[in-house]
Amino acid sequence: MIGYHAYLIGSDGHIQQRIGLLCDADEAAKEQTEQFVMVMT
Repeated sequence: MIGYHAYLIGSDGHIQQRIGLLCDADEAAKEQTEQFVMVMT
């Protein structure tokens, strides 16, 4: 497992939240990040 971080950026351009992910590959991390963003919006 590889550790990744995704960052949610606010409308002011600053980091609002950091998400820690553990995934097998880059593509899996991208998919998990996309799913998280959809839940947050």
